[in-house]
Amino acid sequence: MGFALIYYSYGFWAHAQTDGWAAFLVVAALWMMLLGWRRSKGRVRLWLMIGSGVALGLAFGLKYTIGGAGVLIVAPLIAGLIGQTHTRFLLRDLLACVLGGLAVLALIVAVMVAFGALDPFLEIQSFIVGYVGYVPKNKPGLLYEFLLIGMSSPYLIATVAVGLIAAALEWAATRRSLSLVVALLWVLAGWVSGHVQGKGASYHFLPMLPAYALLFGIAIEAIAGLLRKPAHSRAFVMLALIALYLPSHAAKLDKYGLIAFGQPDPAKVFIAATPSSSDFDLAAIVAFADVVKAHRKPGDTLFLWGYSTMLYFLADEPPRYRYPYSWPFMVNYYDGRYTQDLLNRLRANPPTQFVLQSRDATPWVTQNPKSSDEMLAEYPALTEFLAQNYHLVAKQARFALYERND
Repeated sequence: MGFALIYYSYGFWAHAQTDGWAAFLVVAALWMMLLGWRRSKGRVRLWLMIGSGVALGLAFGLKYTIGGAGVLIVAPLIAGLIGQTHTRFLLRDLLACVLGGLAVLALIVAVMVAFGALDPFLEIQSFIVGYVGYVPKNKPGLLYEFLLIGMSSPYLIATVAVGLIAAALEWAATRRSLSLVVALLWVLAGWVSGHVQGKGASYHFLPMLPAYALLFGIAIEAIAGLLRKPAHSRAFVMLALIALYLPSHAAKLDKYGLIAFGQPDPAKVFIAATPSSSDFDLAAIVAFADVVKAHRKPGDTLFLWGYSTMLYFLADEPPRYRYPYSWPFMVNYYDGRYTQDLLNRLRANPPTQFVLQSRDATPWVTQNPKSSDEMLAEYPALTEFLAQNYHLVAKQARFALYERND
């Protein structure tokens, strides 16, 4: 419950990132490690360790920086050095985990080769190196990075600290150290995953979330165990969960949902209540999507020069021109490598509708204060393609819809 409340206190912007998806796979990897550690040795333990490596390999495929979570495989070794544990570290556990990870990565590469995707994949990796090197001016300090994951609830960090203290006290009293070691290694691996990205975005630290949830559970168990009556323990657990939830972003969104519930058009009420930002306005996107759909006929195609790829979804039209949004052409380190390819694709099969977006500048990820419509002037050939082949049919504050002349 604590894990779910923490995770869903973040909005779509965090859930849409692969950092969180990779974190789920680390949970599966650790679960298989724990099952394997319960067995002294044998084929079952071997296959569980291979399975944990497979899960970590998949996580690495989603987010390279999560690779540090592989250190969890040596938790029994560290636990044995600082305390007592019934779990023995076996070198073949490490080798089996590495084997599982390499196997799944080899399979991923083989699939990309089979479908002709490996070269484009490697080319894209080389392109985003420019973004990796970008460090924002307001990057937070090291201590704040540990607090980032808890900013959605002011009680979370305090509860996590209590969990660490409870695990440390158990180690001091009984010398049982595996829980403490796993929690510390997990938090450290999650923090490293976010820190090395160098951006300070809260979603980069989502890999810390499962470890924080583990410590949350340890804290709740320790405090509830001090209460003599089961009813008091249950009441405390409920209050702790409520305290974790109410200050969160999820609770604010649920408030909008409750307001919309029972209305004749709840979706419309909810969308209208969702606050906009400098680069994103949900109500404006939904309203313009209705305009796009009103102009579309069966078989029409669509191209967006902008950021709001939700338009493709709302128009029930998949992106067909390799570049679903304008980000590669907006970054300040763009070297021109994609311009001709985009023009060739557009000229070979001109889209029926062409959407030009404005007021979508994201200088915090592009180092460029210009919006998509302003950047269009930086690409004369694309500007000429639009001017010669399309005419304006609808315009709103953030969008303009053009249709092909024929």
